[in-house]
Amino acid sequence: MITTADRPFPSYKRFLPGGSSSSGVMHIVNRTAGGLFLFGPKEKEHFRSLVFGAARFCGIEVLTWTCLDNHFHLLLRVPSKAEGERLRQEISEEEIFARMEACYSRAYIRHTRRQLVHFRETPGKEAMAKTLLRRLRARLYNVSVYMHIVQRRFSVWFNGRTERCGTLWQGRFGSTLVEDGGGALLKTAAYIDLNAVRANIVKDPKDYRWCGYGEAVAGRADALAGLVEVVRGATGSPESDPITGPEALEIYRGWLLELGAPVMDIDGQPVRPGFAAAGDQGSDGGNGNGNGNGNGGGNGGGNGGGNGGSEGGSEGGGEGKLSRVALLGVRVRYFTAGLVIGSRAFCEEQFRRHRGSFGPKRRSGARPWRHRDWGGLCSLRDLRREVIGRSG
Repeated sequence: MITTADRPFPSYKRFLPGGSSSSGVMHIVNRTAGGLFLFGPKEKEHFRSLVFGAARFCGIEVLTWTCLDNHFHLLLRVPSKAEGERLRQEISEEEIFARMEACYSRAYIRHTRRQLVHFRETPGKEAMAKTLLRRLRARLYNVSVYMHIVQRRFSVWFNGRTERCGTLWQGRFGSTLVEDGGGALLKTAAYIDLNAVRANIVKDPKDYRWCGYGEAVAGRADALAGLVEVVRGATGSPESDPITGPEALEIYRGWLLELGAPVMDIDGQPVRPGFAAAGDQGSDGGNGNGNGNGNGGGNGGGNGGGNGGSEGGSEGGGEGKLSRVALLGVRVRYFTAGLVIGSRAFCEEQFRRHRGSFGPKRRSGARPWRHRDWGGLCSLRDLRREVIGRSG
């Protein structure tokens, strides 16, 4: 049976960052056609290389990510339309070609350079050189172009490798605009990093290789940089007071320990085991944060950073109730189908920006999340069907 959450993402207008901010955070998700389990270790590793390579070229920041056997999640910080246009005009030609090295082959870069030289040296073709540069600039700071590069290039690689033909993805990618800070940013990042735990692949997200947190624990610099930005945004820390990598790992680990707690239904029966009960007592030292800080990521992170990030504790997650933090142990459609998620003020601002996308009878934008107390989180879509699911 195909559930509401498994159907292709509806063709709603894509809500992009804008308004009073020069950038914003977007949660991107897509699945394989038919939900087929097609991705193994090699496929996930290649997908990872495309995600970060295209991000360096396009000027988009990957905060965290995960790739499972039939779907992926990305949490991206992207510039607003106005800011992206400004950055495209300011970037130099040499900087464009330097960025291309992270995403394109050397042969393609050489060919593009030769084209530019040919157009500039051939009388009457100077305008073609400007057109070529304009097209290269148009690929930058644009989330739709970024996702086109990632998905299309992965599809071509995958189909060629498996002698497969036809579409790989179920449709266009789904996106949700996320408030850049506070509970919305924290819970969305944790929801993504806990995917493998929800799917019962691992008991602890640090043991899953293809997610932002797992990579940060293993010491990958780009994944750790994204995690630092999540912690800085969620805690409201100013850029003048930077957070170090080990500090971010300790704080984020504490949040995950609470947000990934074992999930029980109203009868006290386990829905998901969570990973807090998987022997995470800091006994092996290095497992805390992957950098030799021992208890900092285990007991220290659980006690030190956990309470601050949970916005009020677990509400009895160990007493058989589905608490707002324990709900991240099951699928929550708000994260993928809410259009915009964040505080009431943030949702109302986005509603005013996109007033023409809603019917004349709608008076306000923010719709509080249902079923439990989510700490004031709202979305623009008032979801009613299959909001909470058991599958990962």
